[in-house]
Amino acid sequence: VWEGAYYIDGHFCPYSGGRRLPKAWNATRRLVEPGQTDLYVHDATGRVLFFMNRPFNDQVVKAVPDILAEIRSITPPEAQILLVFDRGGYSGPLFKELTRQQIGFITYLKGRAARRRFPADRFVTRWWTVVDPARIQRPRRVVYRVFEKATRIRGAGLLRTLVVNDEDTQIPVLSNCAELSAAKVVHLLKMRWRQENSFKYLSAHYGV
Repeated sequence: VWEGAYYIDGHFCPYSGGRRLPKAWNATRRLVEPGQTDLYVHDATGRVLFFMNRPFNDQVVKAVPDILAEIRSITPPEAQILLVFDRGGYSGPLFKELTRQQIGFITYLKGRAARRRFPADRFVTRWWTVVDPARIQRPRRVVYRVFEKATRIRGAGLLRTLVVNDEDTQIPVLSNCAELSAAKVVHLLKMRWRQENSFKYLSAHYGV
């Protein structure tokens, strides 16, 4: 798997039959309805590696141990594992446990600290040369304006925080990957859009 990066996200499947099923939030229809959540794991190309059915609509944070066990069952013991997920996996105890197991993670900062804004002069230019995992595009340099700091997370302690100046928005990224360059961490998280495109394709062509 390219860069050892595994992208995790949930996909809600609505149910209109006669059986009684738990209800959950359908982000597509923007309402609560019966159904179940499938948690998908993609690689950086947007390819589905596997998925897990969660009939009780568990969030990402509750499913990560099972996902990790599945990843480890198909990878060599020495293989690097980097989990990339959205705010559904935000949990101080989870961050602490992943760090203890030497599992890297990248996600978004959440809560009051995420709304803080910083002066423009604190941001510096950082870049990373990307080799396209799909081998379609030529290697290219991605450039970001980043302010690096540490944020104290309840249950996890101090964690690396990369605030990205994206046009008129500042986006705080959280990670325990101290060895990765700032631009690489930011870009790996931004590549989640390929996973979102995969969901749209699966919904349009396979009714998933």
